[in-house]
Amino acid sequence: MQLIKESNYDLFDPVNIFPELLSVPDVEETKEIEGKIEKEPDRELSSVSELYKIFDRLNLRLFNNQIPRLTIKYSKRMLIAGSFNPVKNEITIGRKYHLIFRDDIEDTLAHEMIHYFYPNHGRQFKDMANRLGVSLKAKEHPNLRLACRYLYYCPSCGREYPRRKRLRMASCGNCTTGRKYDDRFKLKLKKNK
Repeated sequence: MQLIKESNYDLFDPVNIFPELLSVPDVEETKEIEGKIEKEPDRELSSVSELYKIFDRLNLRLFNNQIPRLTIKYSKRMLIAGSFNPVKNEITIGRKYHLIFRDDIEDTLAHEMIHYFYPNHGRQFKDMANRLGVSLKAKEHPNLRLACRYLYYCPSCGREYPRRKRLRMASCGNCTTGRKYDDRFKLKLKKNK
C-alpha cells in the first residue's frame, strides 16, 4: 500500500495539477519593504515544506520509513551544511552553505537522517552512509570559514596553527608523540588578530 502511495505522490502534487501556483510566493518566502512585497534574494533554496517532501521521499526510499517525522528548519547563522539534534529530534540545514552548494540539500538531509540512528561519525555511520551513497563530509568554501583570531607556532619546528579560540595547553602535533600533551612542544602565541 505504501508503494502505491509513493508512486502516486507526484500526481497529487499541486505543482503538477496547477502549475500557475508556482508564481504565487509562500508567506515565509516574502518580506515587506515599505509596503511592497519582495521575494527574498535566496528564494532558490527549497522551502521548509519542500524539505519535508524530500525527507518523506528519502525516509521511504533509503530508511524504509523507520525515522519518525523530525522537525526540519533552516539556520541563517550556521556555516556548516547541517546538524541533527537528537534531544529535540531536529534537523537544521545551513542556509549559507546551501546558497553556495544548492544541489547538496538532499545529500545533507540524508546525512542528517543517518544521525538519527548513529549520533557520531563512527564506523557504523560511515558504513551506512557508504551503503546509501551519502556524503560523509561537507564541501569546503572560503566564504564558510570564520577568520582566525589567534596564530600559534611550535617553538621546535615552527609549524603554525591558526585558531578561532585561545589555546591553554596544546602542543605541536608534528613534534608530540602519542597525541598527548608535551610541555617541550607547547604552542606559543605568535599573533593576536
